Amino acid sequence: MGTELILTISKVFPPLKFLVEKYENVFAGKLLKVFEKDGNVFGVYRNGSERQLTSKNADTDPLLIRKKGTVIFLRKVHEGGKQAVRIMTLKVATLQEDTLLDQKPYWDGLLGDFPLYQVEGFTLSPDQTKVVFLIEKWVTSSVLVLVDIKTGELKELFPASKFEFIRSGNYKGKFLVDSYEIENDKGRQLWHKVRDWDGTTLKRFESYDEYRTFRSSAMQIK
Repeated sequence: MGTELILTISKVFPPLKFLVEKYENVFAGKLLKVFEKDGNVFGVYRNGSERQLTSKNADTDPLLIRKKGTVIFLRKVHEGGKQAVRIMTLKVATLQEDTLLDQKPYWDGLLGDFPLYQVEGFTLSPDQTKVVFLIEKWVTSSVLVLVDIKTGELKELFPASKFEFIRSGNYKGKFLVDSYEIENDKGRQLWHKVRDWDGTTLKRFESYDEYRTFRSSAMQIK
């Protein structure tokens, strides 16, 4: 339904006027970015206006997929007396919300249940078909996981304590990660590595200076 038809209907039935404002922004592709304020998701449009998109007072980390007219975000909920997290999707055109994922596909031996709790580094993959983030799995480490936005399927990638997507150079689209690992006779220590999506180590930095030099170049958008 186009905005012209909605406008005509709204003149006959004034309560439908709110549809005009919503569809003008949606179909004109005016939504530029999203942000969180006071636990709700807001959208910013090309004309500078802001619009509240959710109202649960429990939402964080919104990510906008402009081509799909979809927002992915985290919602805090209570599960069994604990504060857990759900991954939500929002269709901007209709403000329809759906749960993409609310549980891990395995029993959490540390917490004794399935819900998601500590989600860190919530971000979109470079092709915007997945969300990637860290969840706690072991007492001393976290694991990097991805969730397919179309299917909601969660897949574990590899252990990590921090990650970034490399923006330029030969490793563009790969992961720059920090992880605590035991190698040889050096004991458990922090390593900086470039890793592929299948977990393969493509490059390991032998010193922090080497890592810092690489990162300063690899994180520039060219």
